[in-house]
Amino acid sequence: MVLSRQHKQRFSRHIIIPEIGVSGQQKLLGSRVLILAQSPRVCSSLMFYLVASGISQIDYYFDDRENEKKLFENLIDLNTDVKLNEFQIKTKTSSIRNYTAIIVFGDIKFCSNHFKNLVSQNSNIMASTILSIQCPWTGIIKTFRSNKRVSSDDIPLNNPVFNIMHNKYIDTSFEKQGLELSSCLSGALTAIEVIKLCLSIGSILEDPLFFDLLCMRFNNDTPAYIDKPEEIEGVSSKVVATKNPSNAKILIVGAGGLGSPVAFALASSGIGTIGIVDYDDVELTNLNRQILHSTSRIGMQKVDSAKIFLESFFSNLKVIPYNLHIDKKNAVDIMKNYDIIIGAVDNLQTRYLLNEICLRLKKPLIEAGITKFDGLEMTIIPGKTYCYRCVFPEMPSKGDSPFSGGILGPVPGVLGFIQAAEAFKIYSDVGKPLLNRLLIFNAMQTEFNLPSLKKDPNCPVCKGFLH
Repeated sequence: MVLSRQHKQRFSRHIIIPEIGVSGQQKLLGSRVLILAQSPRVCSSLMFYLVASGISQIDYYFDDRENEKKLFENLIDLNTDVKLNEFQIKTKTSSIRNYTAIIVFGDIKFCSNHFKNLVSQNSNIMASTILSIQCPWTGIIKTFRSNKRVSSDDIPLNNPVFNIMHNKYIDTSFEKQGLELSSCLSGALTAIEVIKLCLSIGSILEDPLFFDLLCMRFNNDTPAYIDKPEEIEGVSSKVVATKNPSNAKILIVGAGGLGSPVAFALASSGIGTIGIVDYDDVELTNLNRQILHSTSRIGMQKVDSAKIFLESFFSNLKVIPYNLHIDKKNAVDIMKNYDIIIGAVDNLQTRYLLNEICLRLKKPLIEAGITKFDGLEMTIIPGKTYCYRCVFPEMPSKGDSPFSGGILGPVPGVLGFIQAAEAFKIYSDVGKPLLNRLLIFNAMQTEFNLPSLKKDPNCPVCKGFLH
């Protein structure tokens, strides 16, 4: 497939990545994916990131089709090239050889039934298949290459850790919200797996990835819960409703690659009021990753585009748009009205400003950044953790930004969904936020590293405000 001028513009942030380039984007546009999912809502983040990345041939099957029409309208508006076709579940197994990837996405019962059906006629996987299972706060993702012979030992459903993860947060006050957040993160991670399969880049998850958003644990082999179940026991007892998420007011600074998934996940989890600050307009080059926006809203102010999208999906949500550049003159007046601040910007000077104002106002700041296949996240609680300046003491020169190069579309989704989970936990006082640690994510290897960090006792910023 030859890329049109419009394609080259739309996917420019992919094309400038050497591992993708023009030929890689052509492969994505020509790929065909099958999604077997419980419902449109469960797999919405997955579908948004696949469509945004350029995978425009998607066949689907849903057990429950509620909200299908609204989701599909938004997917087509995001990328008008997308072709969505219903898959007949009784189709002969041999026909699935034509798919670049098959995704089985849902809870344990749904995934178990449909995965078994895929391998029922023989024990070989006929097309590369991604098994993505979600429970409240937790999830498992494993990829099976085509023509691989599958035994019961290969299936993560049989791993003893799954029973721990599956049952740990059931019947808790925030079970529903935890499932929304784990489904969002699973969608972005699964979209990355699909892209790596399509392009034959990076390492796929032949060893399952287990994640737990409530205590922020990520393990690519045997989770620590097997050896240290007490580390998760203490978290479960804290999952008690102390605050109603519908009363929360959270400010997102940035409505782009990071701000989009943050807002989507917060709205999905029932946060009542979201403020969004941005001064840019929607551009075609945004649409490989910024899932709040669409082709029909190119040229519109991003904050207005985000408001239209979010309030069409979430009727009880209040969105307050701020079409402006946040600076020293207006930051305090805006930020003082919110419970939590989320930094979702690609401007380094703004990051330092948000850090300083949050320390002054004693507001939690949840910060993230992305480059190409990588990202980092930090949760800053004034008086309890390091601040941004403790970690990055030297403020760069104005206009110097490492975040303006190529970006794999779903990578900001992973970081943004983690930011949203952190915000929900902090407001609701549940789980273990990522305090005095730094989350580093590498999409090529699907690895999460969480090194510990300490506050700098000589930091001129947090030392000055908090002593």
